[in-house]
Amino acid sequence: MTNLKPIATAICLLSNLALIHGGIAAPQDQASAVLCHIVEDIHRQPLARAKLTISGSSLSGPMVAYSDSNGSCRINALPSGDYVMIVEKAGYFPLNSEAYSRGRAPSLKFTMAPPADTDLGEITMVTSRSIEGVVRWQDEEPAAHVLVHALRVRGGKAAFHVGDVLLAPTNDRGEFHLDDLLPGSYVVYAYLQGLSPGDARPRIAKPVFYPNSSVPNIGDAIDVRSIPNISGLLMHIEELAGVTVSGTVRETPEVPKGSRVLLGIYIPGNPAQPFAGTMGVAGSPFTIYDVPRGSYLLIAIAQTQKLRNIQSLTVDTEPVRDVDVSVGRGQEISGRAILVRMENGVDSASASPKVYLKAESEKLQFYGHLERGVGADGAFHLQDAIAGETYLLDAIAPAGTYISNVEQNGRTLPGAPFPVTAGGGEVQITLRTDGGTVAGIIKKVKDEQLPEIVVLAPSNRSKEHLFRVATPLKDGSFKVSDIAPGDYSLFAFDKNENDAYLASEYLDKFGDKGVPLSIKASGSYTRELTIIRVLN
Repeated sequence: MTNLKPIATAICLLSNLALIHGGIAAPQDQASAVLCHIVEDIHRQPLARAKLTISGSSLSGPMVAYSDSNGSCRINALPSGDYVMIVEKAGYFPLNSEAYSRGRAPSLKFTMAPPADTDLGEITMVTSRSIEGVVRWQDEEPAAHVLVHALRVRGGKAAFHVGDVLLAPTNDRGEFHLDDLLPGSYVVYAYLQGLSPGDARPRIAKPVFYPNSSVPNIGDAIDVRSIPNISGLLMHIEELAGVTVSGTVRETPEVPKGSRVLLGIYIPGNPAQPFAGTMGVAGSPFTIYDVPRGSYLLIAIAQTQKLRNIQSLTVDTEPVRDVDVSVGRGQEISGRAILVRMENGVDSASASPKVYLKAESEKLQFYGHLERGVGADGAFHLQDAIAGETYLLDAIAPAGTYISNVEQNGRTLPGAPFPVTAGGGEVQITLRTDGGTVAGIIKKVKDEQLPEIVVLAPSNRSKEHLFRVATPLKDGSFKVSDIAPGDYSLFAFDKNENDAYLASEYLDKFGDKGVPLSIKASGSYTRELTIIRVLN
């Protein structure tokens, strides 16, 4: 049989079905089969016609197959070699997608060694969650074209992270749909983006968090861990009156006269975008109408150069006049990543180019996100930071390393995330390769479900970068690698409650159930764990 297409397609059956690659099926004595069973995460029901795409050096091109009506698959005629399998189905997160990688993704890399078959066991697809509801004005009029967003709860906090949730505008009936959510708990909020051109005067309303609060409260979070959809949310936004804020946008060498500058007023520490603002012009006056009393931040963004500036603004009962707005180049957060290896008993340092950096400001929220990779020489430059502002730096270390130390201007920083100051001097990130490893087995009674997550927690719970997690394999084994030397506790939880293990008060509830462990450089350890039940 000859296949003229570059991608071979087949339906996975439990019968002896051979897939074809390169036009010719591999001889049976030189090939074997890969097996799997695909289920959804909520009710553990089998998933039919999930798409499987297999790639490998032994194939001339990708192979595509589908699970059968029982969620099972058997793909024959795979020669020896290393492979990667992608699993996809509409309404579910792909197992290797960026979004799902933030959840609990099993490895889909596998090796074929004929004549033995390879059984990947049960593969769980995560159902895409959604939250629906309605936003109204205080007089019950539908609030059309309002933006709705959500903060995902992690470690006992609801924080803004770019890419977690997509904005959802309300329709003419005030209805909204937040889709493509990962399992978790979410603090939902609505706000009216009050930017307007020229002398236009839009309706002004401050952000409201479900059910009707001015600040986020994780006690009101919407839990979609065990159900795919929650509907019927109702929020009310209140139209506000206030005073005018006026001034002049100064022309600068970076922003010449006539350049368009976006001016917006928003609440410090609030994830919503500006609730009031206008489009200004460099060298000209501006006016923003109906700003209610409060302490705010005024952001100015030059449209052509993408330059920005943020300044404090206090509004009382009288109009605010003569506000001087100047937009120039932002401050850099710069430094170097160093990789330290032990060679012949002596530390040897070199550049570490495979670190990815993210920095976020709790005060600036939507406008305080910076990210960039480290250059080939280990140097990094996070641009467009606001001078003097504190950013929480998260350094994502490559496999085989751990973060040993982060310092700025010679001062060791606590964390992580590590608090760095824009303009506060060079930042040095030190990574090492002598991390320890702990492996083991989960002890369980007959028919008991395996734990969802194994957590290795440092004795100093504030050092978030030292936490390590693992997912047990189907035989109950687990392995945690790249552990910095120090004292830890090891837990096996039946459920991952929104990464609540990052909050020290959460782990304190199970302190006597954790297995203590002292890790030395390059040390290897074995431990047996029992399952800790955290949900009824």
